Amino acid sequence: MCGISAIFTTTKKSVEQINKKLISMAEMIKHRGDLPLFNENLVRENFGLATNRLAILERDNARQPVSDAERDIHIILNGQIFNYKELRENLIKEGCVFEKRGDAEVILKLYIKYGKEFVKMLDGMFSFVIFDNKNSTFLLGRDHVGIKPLYYAFKDDVWYVASEMKAFLGLSVEVKTLEPGNLYDGNRLYKYISYDKKIEKSKDSYLIAKQKVRNLMESAVKSQVDTDLPIAIMFSGGIDSAIVLALAKKYHSNITAITFGLPDSNDIKISQRFCKENKIRQIIYTFTEQDLINEIENAVYYGEFFEKIDSIDSVIAGFGYFIASKLGFKVALCGEGSDEIFCGYDLFKTYPSIDELSLYRLNNLHRTDLQRVDRASMRHSVEARVPFMNYKLVNYALSLDESLKIKDGVEKYILREAFRDILPNYIVDRPKIRMPDGSGVKNTLIDYINSIDFKIPDDQINALKNIGINDKASLYFAKRYLDNGYNFPNERFKQVGKDYSESGYFNFIS
Repeated sequence: MCGISAIFTTTKKSVEQINKKLISMAEMIKHRGDLPLFNENLVRENFGLATNRLAILERDNARQPVSDAERDIHIILNGQIFNYKELRENLIKEGCVFEKRGDAEVILKLYIKYGKEFVKMLDGMFSFVIFDNKNSTFLLGRDHVGIKPLYYAFKDDVWYVASEMKAFLGLSVEVKTLEPGNLYDGNRLYKYISYDKKIEKSKDSYLIAKQKVRNLMESAVKSQVDTDLPIAIMFSGGIDSAIVLALAKKYHSNITAITFGLPDSNDIKISQRFCKENKIRQIIYTFTEQDLINEIENAVYYGEFFEKIDSIDSVIAGFGYFIASKLGFKVALCGEGSDEIFCGYDLFKTYPSIDELSLYRLNNLHRTDLQRVDRASMRHSVEARVPFMNYKLVNYALSLDESLKIKDGVEKYILREAFRDILPNYIVDRPKIRMPDGSGVKNTLIDYINSIDFKIPDDQINALKNIGINDKASLYFAKRYLDNGYNFPNERFKQVGKDYSESGYFNFIS
């Protein structure tokens, strides 16, 4: 896990010129790693690669960038490949020699052996840059749902690539997002996985589906707690985080639940009861309304959101990873993504096509909840893992019939039943509660914004209103975003069905 930065040029530049820009980009995202800025920064007259490394796997050896034996092909990786040991063993059997440089080295060997097709072998959360100096080509890649971010820009014969948009500040470039499930070589996009209406539907019965959901989720959590480091679980007392917590406890000997909110919030009360009953170490972090207000500026800057709902969620979520970092955790698990694949929001109960809405929300998670998880955690140099986004679980959940996801008005029905035997009824049957409500925040931030005066240039107001940003709180967060120097948003992404952005059942996609 780390932050990555890269520069490629089609016209030779001075090493000093490339290095200066590369250092500037990496400095802007140095919070993503806790080791010195560069481990082995690689700079030549036509390219530069850098990492801000957060050491998780093979901590003494797995430094980046990683190069092939001839020093022609190089890779930098952000994220984790959870099946890298298995892949490495298979490659060793085929004659490959390794220097124990972690999962980045495995990806490089796979790329050399299989070309672009290697990406379909990966189980993980990742974004990477591969540069072939001999042929002056590069390849960018991102995981199936966009758990890990990657952005790029091109100007004056120079390509810029980085993990966060803030790395491009000062470069005067138009920043573009590498969409999930894509590879890009500067000429064309290669879509290696798609979540669309063509997904083949499962014919599994209720009993078989319940067992498969259980098995897939257990396997996902088991692979993601395969570390000798202690693990934190972001625990709200809801069913999703409770499942992650219960399974993490089963497969790892050193876990801690972290719960946060205003004093006496529902999340704190319910989570305390569960942890006490199951003898799970729990850390509770309570904040004040003033703490929330004080965090707005940082949450927008680090979160890179201009949308109101996403910004508010970022303010709240940041407290959990803040305390995880203070306690020394480098790895945390959370329950994001479950609502999208198992239909957990009230909107699913009334929307004409559950499958259509599920696909839409899943395909936009990289701009909402997964972006929030990445930025809120990496701001504090903590790696957040999302077991519900395991690609096998995602594929299977999407294949299930709608009747297994919502039954008799109960959302996430099959998931609840799959874990009813290990979770108490007050968790299994707890309805979906959004983060602002469960944490006790509710409308605190919106009420504060509505009580203050702030000015926005008329041209900005008109431009923001043209894309549907109208109310005072939305304009306030958009202004904060633009004040940081981020590119002006050209549009808000289309909405599906009724606009539930105020109630939180639907987020416009930023």
